[in-house]
Amino acid sequence: MAELEIFVINNSGQPKNYVFVASPPVVNGNPSDPGVFVSVWSSQLLDDGRFWGFFTSPDYYAWTGVSPGPLKHGITVRGGESLKASLGVASHPGTTFDLRVDGNPSLGVESAPTAPQGAFIVQSGDVPDPDLDILIGVGQRDMETGEVVPTSVMLAQPHTTTEFQPGVKFYVKNVDYHKHAILNVSSIIENSAVVDFTGKPANLNAAHVVHNADGTFTTTFVDNHKFTEVDVPAPSSLTNLPKQTIEEDPIEHDECAGDSEKVGDALTEGNSESPVLASTTAVAKIQWMPPGNIARVKADLQNISTRLARQGYKVTQDPIVTYPDGSITAEMEIQLSVPWAQFQRDWAGTVAPILVPENAKWTLIFR
Repeated sequence: MAELEIFVINNSGQPKNYVFVASPPVVNGNPSDPGVFVSVWSSQLLDDGRFWGFFTSPDYYAWTGVSPGPLKHGITVRGGESLKASLGVASHPGTTFDLRVDGNPSLGVESAPTAPQGAFIVQSGDVPDPDLDILIGVGQRDMETGEVVPTSVMLAQPHTTTEFQPGVKFYVKNVDYHKHAILNVSSIIENSAVVDFTGKPANLNAAHVVHNADGTFTTTFVDNHKFTEVDVPAPSSLTNLPKQTIEEDPIEHDECAGDSEKVGDALTEGNSESPVLASTTAVAKIQWMPPGNIARVKADLQNISTRLARQGYKVTQDPIVTYPDGSITAEMEIQLSVPWAQFQRDWAGTVAPILVPENAKWTLIFR
């Protein structure tokens, strides 16, 4: 699975709590196994007019743990153990795991993978204590904390081979559940936004989910890497420099509008694909079309600055300028410590739910 991003925008008129849940996997060929429960991957309270961006991990994990009680709707499951899974492909079977129960359950990897295409397998032997509710399921990384959390679980059965085939379908719902809450599948499907990337072109790697004032959801799929008016490549003359080299001579780099900027800072800790430039700056020039709304512009800039700061960027904002025709412009300087291509992706993901293309345009300059 590629890394995907889902933006939830609250236009309902009231503060709302939203949960993000992955669709249950196909288990042993059954897409609706009644023994499978889903877990809240993430949860966020949003004021009206605010947004929330959620990144999915590109990896899947086999997960096992112990339920705090009988497996049912509403309990909370935390912790557990996980191992990264390789899903089966046409040329190679997927990972097969052994469930081991000696005190707390754990996982081991079989030397011979046997899982069919798109799946991994968990094999269980003896489950000695019937009162110990041992769970198995699919885990995925929580991009906010870095830990692997279960996104779907079921009770482990003794001497059973279980195939898990995860997908790229998700649900967003306005409901007051917290992270890691276990839910019946039917409870999350009803009155939720369905975000299904299945069969979508690879470039449609993001979705905007808008919660409308009438209670409905509108979902739009977009290319999260194509929000600039002009694509700005990384400096080609720096691309092939080896690691730990330093380039002290100024190197010209064309910006979107056609002017030239100078890159005179040292290149350190780079790599052959996307170098990291020390002490470099990106300048974002944003223009809001007439008639501009100064309150809205300030809110947009605050949202962008806050989101970039959460990603570790240092942002400085220049004064806002208004023009007689009603248009408004502003510039932001962002200190970079990551490859230029990565910053482009971070910037595009940040502004996508904030700057509507019909109302605002922006250009990035690399210095």
